[in-house]
This record gives sequence, C-alpha cells and structure tokens, in this order.
Amino acid sequence: MVYALLIRFTDTPVRNFVAVAGVVFVLQLLPVFAIAPSLGVTSVGQTVLVVHHAIVAVPIGLVPR
Repeated sequence: MVYALLIRFTDTPVRNFVAVAGVVFVLQLLPVFAIAPSLGVTSVGQTVLVVHHAIVAVPIGLVPR
C-alpha cells in the first residue's frame, strides 16, 4: 500500500520507498534495545534479533525494484 501511494504521489517512488523502509527498519529495532534487556535478553540475543530483522528487511526493501 505504501508503494502504491508513492507511485501515485511522488516522482521517485523507488527511492522514497527505500527511505521509508529504512525508517521502519530503525523503528522496529527500538524494542530490541529498549524492551528486550528488561526481559532478560542478553547482548548476544539482541544481536540475533537485529540480524533476523535485517534478513527480513533487506528483501522487503528490494521488492519494488
């Protein structure tokens, strides 16, 4: 839906989509660093969570290309 809106309302939808995807990626990492430690997640566990987020985020950011 975001990409469809960007196609409709912007001249550079791919670049804008990648920017939006980057912002969403950073926002989804906030709970990893803000909440996970209070749940007892170690720094190794946090690293694993970040890597998993990146593994999922990269293909999603590449979809419109």
